[in-house]
Amino acid sequence: MNEDLTTTTCPETTRTTTRRKNLKKKWGGKEWKIAREKFIAERGGKCEWCEGTERLTIHHPMRNSYGDLAYMNFYLSGCILLCSRCHAALHAGKVLCEREHADGENHYRSHDAEMCSHCYLQEHPEIKELAEIARAEKRKRQREIRKAQAAKVKAWKEKNGGKKK
Repeated sequence: MNEDLTTTTCPETTRTTTRRKNLKKKWGGKEWKIAREKFIAERGGKCEWCEGTERLTIHHPMRNSYGDLAYMNFYLSGCILLCSRCHAALHAGKVLCEREHADGENHYRSHDAEMCSHCYLQEHPEIKELAEIARAEKRKRQREIRKAQAAKVKAWKEKNGGKKK
């Protein structure tokens, strides 16, 4: 019963997969590792946003330039050195909040906001209580959803004898 099944792949998926494979080859190479270490050393080995030194990564603002000659020249391709936390925030559309925080932590704000939520709650204590209530309600809803999902799984297992089909 050999059926010839053909699958159609989205061109965007193919492009992304090919890009990732090409980047993996490039990032695994000796030339990349040497250039990366040199760039980190020249930038002082610190995140350009928070000045952290752990888990540093190079952010390429021109993500589709991996085939260009400029890709390996971090200065020509406009790269910046970020820690993994700031790098994730950047890709989420956030920037480091410039204000001083009493807790000593780095907080991120939306790129078009004046301050992060931490600063906003500090300046507006009347909202802090409402925010706590909203978070507690959200946690309660999440617990209820997990309980309902667990009950469905339990009922299914009881009905089917715990065996997967």
